[in-house]
Amino acid sequence: MRHLLTLLGCASVMVTGALQACAQSDVDSAAPAGPASEPEEAGKLPEVDAGVPDHREPDAFPEPERCSAAGWCEVPRPEYGSYTQQFSGIWPLSDRVFVYGGSVTPDSQSFLPEVLLEWDYASKTFTRIDDGRHTRSQRGINGIYAPNKDEVYYVASRLGLNGAEVHHGRRPVPPAKEWSWTTHELSCPVRFFPAIGGSGPDIYIAGCKKIYRHSADGGDGGTETWVEDVVETDSTADFIHIAGTAPDNVWFYGNKAKCPYILRRTAVDYERVAEGTYDTAEGTCQPKDGLLTFDEYLPTVGAAMLTATPSGELVLLRNDGKQVARIGPADAGGYAIAYASPLPTVPEGITLKQVWAGEHDTLWFISNENSILRTTDVFRDGGATIQYSTLARNGAPNDKALTILRGTSNSNLWAAGNERAFYKSTP
Repeated sequence: MRHLLTLLGCASVMVTGALQACAQSDVDSAAPAGPASEPEEAGKLPEVDAGVPDHREPDAFPEPERCSAAGWCEVPRPEYGSYTQQFSGIWPLSDRVFVYGGSVTPDSQSFLPEVLLEWDYASKTFTRIDDGRHTRSQRGINGIYAPNKDEVYYVASRLGLNGAEVHHGRRPVPPAKEWSWTTHELSCPVRFFPAIGGSGPDIYIAGCKKIYRHSADGGDGGTETWVEDVVETDSTADFIHIAGTAPDNVWFYGNKAKCPYILRRTAVDYERVAEGTYDTAEGTCQPKDGLLTFDEYLPTVGAAMLTATPSGELVLLRNDGKQVARIGPADAGGYAIAYASPLPTVPEGITLKQVWAGEHDTLWFISNENSILRTTDVFRDGGATIQYSTLARNGAPNDKALTILRGTSNSNLWAAGNERAFYKSTP
């Protein structure tokens, strides 16, 4: 079904009061505290996840991984001569993970094109699975999604060319050894950076003012295609990110008229959740059509600062990394928004960069690009806990930037970025 959003009706909305969640300073049950030589202000985390020396014997570390006391293990990264892998995107499943990224020399002066890799939990190795088609057409990968272990999709765009592409890979059936690939063109009058996501077999692509839905048979028994489910007619609007946890809970996040713009795919249809009118004099977004609106949460192209929770809400990071917003269905109908801040437990020097929602009201964050924070109950007044889930090993903190945080549960988490990828298999 194709929707012109200028014709959609409005949903009733309820907005809750802001919550300022206090947080305790307990460290991760398996995480070392900060150095004893550095006094800390009462009730606050240290500004760095420094860890403490780890005196375990070498045999206590799983090989070939090296693990922190909180259970984060660095996976051996692919190396191509003097080039080292940079991780740009990741999609984990229960028994494997698909990642993509390019490679760079230590002096950052020479680069290799992006590749698509599969990490198998059993073999603990990376294997390249793409056939280089995006490299031959000089396109850069913008996102990845795997509905199951035998299929993977990635979207790509190219500087100077309009539109974009979606590539679909299928695992080989013996005796075949190579993945098979097909490509679908996404037309657009300009170049765009598509986002891809969904839940299980329900796959969506967003961008160029459209939401595309995957159809295995083209909707009429034909070949695989992408149906234009939503077409936005407002020239100021576009969709940038997708987050989903179930077929009836897929969120589409973008902007319209300088304000956050959110749709949600339910079991029935698409619902408008957030949309505002920008007040130039005040520099703020004002409510429109009774929908939610808020400021300082505008999405940007690149790593997403949002996540969908197992219970069906959308969690967003404010642009400055100092506040979290949660949007979900309201008891009285429509949608409600709540706010929480990790301050004052988190020092001003810490900025939250990425968020991922696990079960049991747990939120995981990349902080200051190279550390992981774990929180629970941040939207429950006075009941929150916040702590480092340490990456430090033998007293040495992680010194490489992390840009991606994603998982399938609290015991299947990945954090990756510049030259490093960490995997956590413990709660």
